[in-house]
Amino acid sequence: MELYHVRFTVRRWMLAVAAWALLFAYVGSYYRLSRKSISEGVDYGLSGIVYVPLREDLSGEHLARHFFLCNVYAPLNWLDQRIFGTPPPMNCFLRLSG
Repeated sequence: MELYHVRFTVRRWMLAVAAWALLFAYVGSYYRLSRKSISEGVDYGLSGIVYVPLREDLSGEHLARHFFLCNVYAPLNWLDQRIFGTPPPMNCFLRLSG
């Protein structure tokens, strides 16, 4: 039986380093945004993750950014909910104006 031999060229090393860097950036940005949102949510009485700062007006562009990031971070959020029991992202925002 012949073993498959992998040659590690400079190009493969560069691709591997780039892939790991992207993975760490993805996980790190999710962790930072979700934990910041959970700590801010306690102040506002929210039980979910909001990926945009709560001090900003949650209308239009900011709300669209939140829903975009919900889709981007969905796999990590699913893992985070199953392993650590974190709350899911908020998907309903009701406001009273007056």
